[in-house]
Amino acid sequence: GVLVPSGCTWFRVEVEGDVAGVAALHVHGGVGYIDNVVTFPPFRRRGVAAAIVAASVREAVQAGTRGVFLLADEPGAIRLYRSLGFVEAGGLISTLAPL
Repeated sequence: GVLVPSGCTWFRVEVEGDVAGVAALHVHGGVGYIDNVVTFPPFRRRGVAAAIVAASVREAVQAGTRGVFLLADEPGAIRLYRSLGFVEAGGLISTLAPL
């Protein structure tokens, strides 16, 4: 499934009628950013994240982007994204609490 609010494309994968995972693709300034890739626990290790990332990359390429970045913060996810051909380009630091 695909939902497109305000310049962000959300992808959803369903397995037997249940939502198995989601991801967001933001395209800005000719660059695609994949973020919020989530596979729900009962569906992990079944290719859900790989399918969502592949669909997001295809959409970014069709939108004419000149590059696609994937934002990740979990070591296991980073290993998955490397296996899909992504390479580390840098890091971000953020906080949810006041500094």
